[in-house]
This record gives sequence, structure tokens and C-alpha cells, in this order.
Amino acid sequence: MSDRMPRSSADRASRRATLRAVAALSAVLAASRLHQSAAAQATPTAETLGTGALFVQSFSQGTIMATQGDSTTSPPWTLILWEATARDVLFTDPANHAAGVVTADEILAALGTAAEPTPVVVIAQGVDEGTPTGEGESAWAMTLSLGSLGSDPGAVTYQGALLEAAEAQAALGLPSVAAVNGVQNLGPGYLVLLGLEHVDLGAGSVRFASG
Repeated sequence: MSDRMPRSSADRASRRATLRAVAALSAVLAASRLHQSAAAQATPTAETLGTGALFVQSFSQGTIMATQGDSTTSPPWTLILWEATARDVLFTDPANHAAGVVTADEILAALGTAAEPTPVVVIAQGVDEGTPTGEGESAWAMTLSLGSLGSDPGAVTYQGALLEAAEAQAALGLPSVAAVNGVQNLGPGYLVLLGLEHVDLGAGSVRFASG
């Protein structure tokens, strides 16, 4: 008789939650390296990033596409993320030795008061027609100008501009970014916001003593 106990659905759900938490931490660490690289770049964009907090928002799926409509004043690209508001946004604040969580609403409010577009990196599985499970994770770099709750429950809609490879390298230190041709569907992933100010980091934060 096997001494292995059958795994319940709760066990599997717990394991998936643990794996996603580990993936979120990995995304934060990756973003920290990008952030430090960006701060070292001698460009105006990099200077505005400084060494402030980083925010990581998870989502179950998403879409990057050209903004619909005839308005010439709207940002050229739209990013829609599903199942993004029910989960808290993880942040790390190296300058103040702190980490914690804030809500998606706080991020959207801060984005609405930002004087300049906010640099972000989208890290997700790319999903194309015929390959529904994706083929590994890729990164897309953008600058966000607008953000609002989406029409679907739990969804968030962002608008901004995609960065070309050279711009992403200069501003964020990214060695490469994925291209978007028309519409890019995304699997599970993370939105990493850099240089976003005016977010209250007091509630829910944990402060670490410096070594």
C-alpha cells in the first residue's frame, strides 16, 4: 500500500497560492534590479525614477492593444488586466527599508495625480492564437498616463505608450522587450510600476532594520 496521501483540492489551491507568492517575490526582485539599473542610467527618465518604491500588481490575464476611437488626444495604447483589483498590490521601498501592500484603488488614485507618465514593466506569459498556454514569460515596457476600473468586475484599464527596445534599454535597463503587433494577449503575470509617487505606504507596511 502506498504511504502517499491523496492531495485534496484545498492542498492544490494552497500550493498554487504559494507558487504565485514566490513568483511575485521573484518579480519584485527582478524589478528591483531593473530599478537600480535605471537609476544608474544618465537619462532624464532614469533620474525621475530615483530609488523610490516599486509596486507589483498581479493579474490572471490581460490584453495590450492600440487604443480604440478617433480621439487624437488619447494615449496610443491600452492595457486591460483582469482579476487585478481583488488582490492587494505588493510594494517594496528600499530607501526606507520597508515592504507591504496597498490597494489597487490607491494605485489608480496616485496615477491620476502624477505629473508625468509612470514607467511600468509588464511581465507575463504571451498568449497567441494556437498557443493558449503561452511559451514562457516576456516583458513589455510602457509609460502609463491614465488608469481606471474596467467595465468587467475586477478589471483595470490603463492607457499609455509602449517603449521601443532602445527606449526601454535607456530608461529601464531592460536588455530586450517583446513587440506588440496589433493585439497582444497575456496570460498570468505582473505589472511592475516604477517611480510612482503620492501613495500612502504607512498602512500594511513592514519596516526592516538595516544591516
